[in-house]
Amino acid sequence: METEELFEQLTGLLLKVTPQVQAMPPAEADVDVTGALRFFDTGPYRLAQIIQLRALALCGTASSIGSAGNRAVAAMACAAASPGRIVDLSSPAEEASFLRPRAVQDLHGAGPATARALSRYGLHTIGAVADVPLGTLQRILGAAQGRLIHDRARGRDDRPVSPGGCPPLPLRPLGLSPG
Repeated sequence: METEELFEQLTGLLLKVTPQVQAMPPAEADVDVTGALRFFDTGPYRLAQIIQLRALALCGTASSIGSAGNRAVAAMACAAASPGRIVDLSSPAEEASFLRPRAVQDLHGAGPATARALSRYGLHTIGAVADVPLGTLQRILGAAQGRLIHDRARGRDDRPVSPGGCPPLPLRPLGLSPG
């Protein structure tokens, strides 16, 4: 099966769980499952298991899923999940424990130039960046990028899932990557 066809099948599978699916071809989707949790009367980990089982049974593919309180952390959790695995960060404490030891370049929104700039100041981990005051990050990176990195290092991202739209990059999004 072609990658494009598989992606369309997986997107269709997700749309049967929730209408809040933002497809990001060729192999990712952000999914807001807040309403689906109530509908299926289950938690995020169990719903992720249901999605994985359906992907395997109906599409023949193992998927990686990251579940967290917002899109950025869920995307990072998904990237950290090996194929067929789920990384579920159900609480702010779990999110913080997950984020703090990770390298700055793993932070959603931090490109190579941002990572290099922060590295020059001895800021190599997301936890170290999270401990720096906003004003200091803005002096290092500029006002907008400093605020973005300040928020993301603290696990904050208020971007909603935009159904039918591709990037730009609510309570419980799932990042899905076919494995």
